[in-house]
Amino acid sequence: MKTQSNILLKRALCVLMLIFLCAGEQVLAQSGIYVGGHFRRERNHTINDLKASGFTYVILFNINVEPNGDLTTDGQQVCSNGVYTFGSTNPNYVADVNSLKTGITSINRVETCIGGWGNHSYTNIRNLVNSQGTGTGSILYRNFKALRDAIPSIDAINNDDEEAYDVNSATAFHVMLANIGYKTTLAPYMNKPYWQSLATNVNNQRGGSVDRIYLQWYEGGAGNNPCNWNINNIQMHTGDLYYENSTTMINKMVSGRDNCNSKGGFIWVYNDNNINLKELAGRINNIFGVRTKNMQEVANFFNDCSYKGFANGLEAGDYNMSRLQSFGITNDVISSLTVAEGFEVVLYDGANFDGTSRTYRGSIGCLVADGWNDKAASLKIKTTGVTTLSGTYFIQNRNSGLYMDVFGGTSSLNDGANIQQWNTAGTTNQQFQFMHLGDGTYKITAVHSNKSIDVAGINKDEGANVQQWTYYGTPNQQFVMASTGDGYYKMIPKHSGKVVEVANASTAPEANVRQWGNNNQTCGQWKLIPATTSAFSQTVQAENYNAMSGVQTEGTSDAGGGSNVGWIDTGDWMAYNSINVPSSGSYLVEYRVASPNSNAVLSLDLNAGSVQLGTRAIPNTGGWQNWTTVSHTVNINAGTYNFGIFAQTGGFNINWWRISKSSGARLGEPEIIVSGTVTEELQLYPNPVTSNLFFSSNLFKGAKINILSADGINRLKGVASENGIGVSKLSPGVYTMVIDMNGQKIIRKFIKN
Repeated sequence: MKTQSNILLKRALCVLMLIFLCAGEQVLAQSGIYVGGHFRRERNHTINDLKASGFTYVILFNINVEPNGDLTTDGQQVCSNGVYTFGSTNPNYVADVNSLKTGITSINRVETCIGGWGNHSYTNIRNLVNSQGTGTGSILYRNFKALRDAIPSIDAINNDDEEAYDVNSATAFHVMLANIGYKTTLAPYMNKPYWQSLATNVNNQRGGSVDRIYLQWYEGGAGNNPCNWNINNIQMHTGDLYYENSTTMINKMVSGRDNCNSKGGFIWVYNDNNINLKELAGRINNIFGVRTKNMQEVANFFNDCSYKGFANGLEAGDYNMSRLQSFGITNDVISSLTVAEGFEVVLYDGANFDGTSRTYRGSIGCLVADGWNDKAASLKIKTTGVTTLSGTYFIQNRNSGLYMDVFGGTSSLNDGANIQQWNTAGTTNQQFQFMHLGDGTYKITAVHSNKSIDVAGINKDEGANVQQWTYYGTPNQQFVMASTGDGYYKMIPKHSGKVVEVANASTAPEANVRQWGNNNQTCGQWKLIPATTSAFSQTVQAENYNAMSGVQTEGTSDAGGGSNVGWIDTGDWMAYNSINVPSSGSYLVEYRVASPNSNAVLSLDLNAGSVQLGTRAIPNTGGWQNWTTVSHTVNINAGTYNFGIFAQTGGFNINWWRISKSSGARLGEPEIIVSGTVTEELQLYPNPVTSNLFFSSNLFKGAKINILSADGINRLKGVASENGIGVSKLSPGVYTMVIDMNGQKIIRKFIKN
């Protein structure tokens, strides 16, 4: 290699991925990078950068062997006279190297290199072997044994001899390293007979000790043909420069893979802040199909108790021993695990889901007490949601009280239409059909478009958008429904184990729906309200003061517009008479308001202000028609009251207000009239409406229609056409529609803008 800087390291507790060395056996693909002294000099970020890179091994460059046998790097002493001394100048080094293979990391192997262009280490090794040998009393043995004891997380010594090429002394040296516990890897760029002899000699004495060949396919080795470097069926990787043109690098490595049995690739060299590690690793990993460790999974497995020695994370599915090994989880290594809500893990001590088994949910910090430590040979990850849901629902957010909605309304039929929350409308773009797929997992389809709820791009990250998309049966289109135990559910995407929530816990209409980590947030909990005749009438209602009888404005100061019922100034109050409260308890009160004032506060009163139930500050909406919805919870005793809205400070416009029981039913609503055999789910849209009000079904064509204003006066009579009825002549307000189909009646409410 061409540069000197360097590093040494410590063997992690996690078990290495299984590597098959014999002819004809499968070898798992790997990707690696040489790492210079930058690793140590910029340790505040290089450690985490490497762990998140996607590379599966690093080669620390480099260790020098001095004429007296001392080990040095960058002019600093590492080992001398059989003692590790590097800690006095680099106290964090051992811990830094250890951490490369522990916790959340893609790295499963660490090596340190000896040699490089212009380096005299192998000449010094030859002289020391010839004068002292390699026995336990030799300086070479004592110093490399001290290195091994101090930093056991270094798995291999990488030989980059570019000077001495002495087969006999190099053989003795690497057999000595094997006796200490190191693997050997070779980094040739020329002189194949030397490397052939060295690999043969070492493996004849210590079988499998030389386990990889890292062929330099750049600069001095640019003219190499990887097909000529298949030595004794030892796994070969091809290397390139970090600044090589990406197309050139990809073409070379693909050729090596397809034509020369190359099993991986490496990059020379990570030694400054301007190198994009993820991009480089991504090139190699895509070419060779490298599987890196990932903790963004529904279940994660660790080699040690207390979630240490990270083995890998897995999606829902069945994993026999062979499949587990392909993901880097070797036989009998699992000591702790985490499982996302809505999932369970079944461990088996047999390789193919046989023998004894044990089922786990949640996080298990140590399997020792259960007798399952280092015992699992295969496993299954299953979903465990509620299995009893069926039919079509409105989906109401617990935090905001608003409803899941496909942006763009009932005409929004394309893939990618956004899922948001919106005011209750009752339209089919707010209705979702649930189809149980088994084990509490559901396909959830928007009624108006017949497209599936979908996490964009099968993305597992927090913040991934939720949209509608054509259903292809992928796990990002399947949701585990986990009950919170009080009538609400978490919608958990099967591919990620996260939850579907309203972004930033917003209570505003049009707030985005996304995927986020599960921390029991109320904005990630949803109530399923059956889209039946009665349920819709009970939940989708609002009171509009522009058409309401019994509403009055009285002021102790400025009347704020007198008879302009929608406007209240400081000291004014507004009343709606005779609302019956059926039972005592806690109620949610919502208001649609607008105000450019920064100090507006309303209070909800009973009987012209004799009892104050609660107050709610109104945010500055920036204008009298810039509407927002605010809410608060109040306690009300059973009875019939005149409710008043009082402007304590500031002025505000109010468009509607409503009071809800915990069941979702609105106070003051008429009973639902459904008789005979009419069971058709009829919805009105758009709601609010401007001119034409459409029906969700054409079965009511010819039905008699009476539309009543809030004061009970019949304002419009007619007969339903195939699609609905025109209401453009009605004044703005809240109306009740009575649909009479041969004596069978259904009541719906709507708002006329």
